[in-house]
Amino acid sequence: PAVPGSPAVPGSPTIPGSPAEPERTERAAKAVKVKRRPRGARYAWLEEGEEGDETQEAVPVPAPVPLL
Repeated sequence: PAVPGSPAVPGSPTIPGSPAEPERTERAAKAVKVKRRPRGARYAWLEEGEEGDETQEAVPVPAPVPLL
């Protein structure tokens, strides 16, 4: 059972009034954006080498703790 407006039907055009199509598209776009954002940021600081900075920063942090 193919739903009109669904990608399964090549001859059927996307109906803007269809309640399933816009929601699906919005959900897909949101999922892609949400997944893309953290991924891009992760790769960005990974490439920048911020990961190394974080690791180096975490090392001296425990040093002042015993002083207190």
